[in-house]
Amino acid sequence: MPTIAALIKQATENESGYVTVEQKDGKTVYKWSFDAERYLIDFADDYHEHGLIQYDTNQDAPYFGVWISPSKMLSLTYCEGDWSLVICDNPISFNSEVDSIVEGYEEAPGFVSVDNEEKTITEHYQQKAELYLITIPHQQLSLDYPSKRVFYEISAHDYWEMLGCVPPIVQSPDGFMSSEPTINNGEEDVYFTCLEKENRYWAILATLSEWVKLPELLNKQLSELPQ
Repeated sequence: MPTIAALIKQATENESGYVTVEQKDGKTVYKWSFDAERYLIDFADDYHEHGLIQYDTNQDAPYFGVWISPSKMLSLTYCEGDWSLVICDNPISFNSEVDSIVEGYEEAPGFVSVDNEEKTITEHYQQKAELYLITIPHQQLSLDYPSKRVFYEISAHDYWEMLGCVPPIVQSPDGFMSSEPTINNGEEDVYFTCLEKENRYWAILATLSEWVKLPELLNKQLSELPQ
């Protein structure tokens, strides 16, 4: 069985001369045609070495499959002879790739169990958390506070995940502040805080009294970044 490493090498080095390459949003997308079956990937000798996770869709068949590798930050899709390999530059672009896959394919159960005694059928769905990388630098945020007031970019997935996990103590169109304090600075509680600006997401630790000043602080930081 050909290895996944060989397949990736052939695609990225364009050894066949028939691979198209596109750069977009922190991702490199390789597309080519090669008639096979999905089992070329499923039964490859180095399947586990590449950390691949099959993404379960309602289209799964010998001629169709989607795989995601958090450890390699890539996705691979096969559909009726057409291949697409997406290699991401960083965890944020990888999480956005996973988001596009989750949004693009109808969810399907990974397997079904039957209880003959109870006469029940249970569908078991994939745990989406295993597909994503954590982009929130919790430890670094704690080390920074209060001497270093720096926002760190996080993925849209982690932004919405945090908003859904802990009710905000304050929220606006710019972002939110989680209601569970992370630390206390001796005078005030300090909260995990996220802001959104132009479809990018940023995290910092801050007190409630700092909330109204945070958009200005983020704008200042972004203005000082290299163009």
